[in-house]
Amino acid sequence: ELLRTMVSRFRQQLIAFFLASILLLAGMLFSLWRGIFRPLKKLEQTARSLAEGSFEPISPESSSSYSYEATSVFHAFNSIARELEADQVRLLEAHKLSSLGTIASGTAHQLNNPLNNISTSSQIALAELSEGDMEYIRKLIQTIDDEAQRASRIVRGLLEYSREQDFAIVPTSLSEVVAKAIMLVRSELPDRITITSDVGDRIILPMDGQKMTEVFLNLMINSIQAIRPPGEVTISADIQQQRNRVVIRVRDTGEGIDPADLPYVFDPFFTTKPEGRGTGLGLSVAHGIIRRHGGTIRVESRKGMGSLFIITLPLQATDSLCHSERRASQRCSQQKR
Repeated sequence: ELLRTMVSRFRQQLIAFFLASILLLAGMLFSLWRGIFRPLKKLEQTARSLAEGSFEPISPESSSSYSYEATSVFHAFNSIARELEADQVRLLEAHKLSSLGTIASGTAHQLNNPLNNISTSSQIALAELSEGDMEYIRKLIQTIDDEAQRASRIVRGLLEYSREQDFAIVPTSLSEVVAKAIMLVRSELPDRITITSDVGDRIILPMDGQKMTEVFLNLMINSIQAIRPPGEVTISADIQQQRNRVVIRVRDTGEGIDPADLPYVFDPFFTTKPEGRGTGLGLSVAHGIIRRHGGTIRVESRKGMGSLFIITLPLQATDSLCHSERRASQRCSQQKR
C-alpha cells in the first residue's frame, strides 16, 4: 500500500512537472514572439514600405506594446526614415532647380533654330521683292509658315508639360485606349513596320482615356522613329491582382538607347533624334501623365537591341489619386466602393 501511494505521488509530481514545463515553454515562446518575432515582422513590413517610397514611421501606439529593446530599434528606425525623407526632399529641390535650368536652356535652343530660319527667309524674301520672282518668294513664305508652326509646337509642348490640368478619372477600357492610339499613329507608320496589341478586353482601369491615349501615342511614335524597317512594336498587359496593379509593356525592335542616355530619357528637351524630328518633350509628358495616374514608367534598352518601356498603373483608384483629381473624386470614391 505504501509503495502504491509513493508511485501515485511520484506520478502526480511528474505530471505537475510536465505541466509546469509546458507552461514555462509556452511563456518563453510568447515572450520570444512578443519581444523578437512580432517586432521583427513589424520592422520587416515597415522596411518594405520604406523601400517602396513610403516614409510612414512606426507609431508610438504600436511600439509601446513591445519590449524596451524592440522599442529602441523602432525609434532608431524612425530616425533613419525621417533622415531619408529629408534627404529625398533636398534631392527633389535640387532636381527641380536642375530641371528648371534644363528647360530654360532647351527652350532657348529649340526656339532659336526656327526663329533664325524665319529671320533669314524674311530677309531673302524682302530682297527678292525687287526681282519679282514670285514663285521663289512663295517658297520662302511657306518656309516661314512651316518654321512658325514648328515654334508653335515647341511652345505648345512646353505648356502641356508644365501645366497642371484636370484629369477625368473614370473606369476605362485599356484595350480601347491602346486601339485608339494605334489608329491615330497609322498615318505615320512606314512600310514594313507593324504594331501589335496583346491587351485583353477585360482590363478596366481608373484613368483619363484621352490623356493615356496621348501616352501610348508618344511611346509608339518614339518607337517607330527608332526602327529601321523592317521592325515591330508590340504592346502587352498583365494583371497583378495581389499588388493591385497592371503592368503594360511597349517593346520595339529599334536601334535601342545608349546606356549613357538612359537616365535622361524622361527629362524635358532631351532627345537623340536629328534636328527637326522631335521636341524632346514626348516622353516627359508621358511620364507626367502616368505619374498623375499614380503609376510609374521606366525603360530597359540596349544599343542595337531595341527598347522596352514598362508602365505600371493601379487597378483601383488610390486615395492619393482621388485626392489629386478633385473634380473626379466622386467618381473615384464610387469606383473604390
